[in-house]
Amino acid sequence: MLEIKRWSICESCAHLKFTENPDHDGKSVYAVRFRYCQAFPGGIPEDIYPGGYDHRLPYPGDGGVRFLFKEGAEQTLRIYERRVPEGERTRDVTEGAREHVRRRGELLERRRAVVQRLVGASRLEIPVHEDGQPALYEVGDARWIGVTTTGRPIPGWRIPEDCARWEPATLERLAALPAEDLFLYVDDQGPLVPLRDLLHVIPE
Repeated sequence: MLEIKRWSICESCAHLKFTENPDHDGKSVYAVRFRYCQAFPGGIPEDIYPGGYDHRLPYPGDGGVRFLFKEGAEQTLRIYERRVPEGERTRDVTEGAREHVRRRGELLERRRAVVQRLVGASRLEIPVHEDGQPALYEVGDARWIGVTTTGRPIPGWRIPEDCARWEPATLERLAALPAEDLFLYVDDQGPLVPLRDLLHVIPE
């Protein structure tokens, strides 16, 4: 059954970023991608995307970062304002914000478990190019680096199309990569883990 298109102010916001979501449950087309932004680096609340809440208004936990109009998105913004009733755009989101915090907490716990698996692994391997540089995938607005703790290469990095080989790596080598919009994809399964989450557990 097809889902009805839902409109979000995020689609006309300069802060919006996305990548694919290998962790989605397949129940909704809106879960296939992981959407994040400066206000919500851990994932945009469902109240806002796809729920239609107007983030020109405050939302709990946004740190004061609000909607920023994206150049050229005038028509998208007009459609949003026309399709989403004002009452829906300005509704009370207290309960939704609590649910977002709960879900966010669950995701953080699962990400911590992945980080601990990396820290405790006896061997890490990553895909590299011929020159030995890590082979990163650009997926939407993000970059992914595959990491295996099992010695089994992740099928998404094909040899020789996407990388030359898999080779041993250290946590310090991963930590040296540019962290912005970089996610670790570990052992061919979700959740994606932002590199910054790993940096928190590595001594400087």
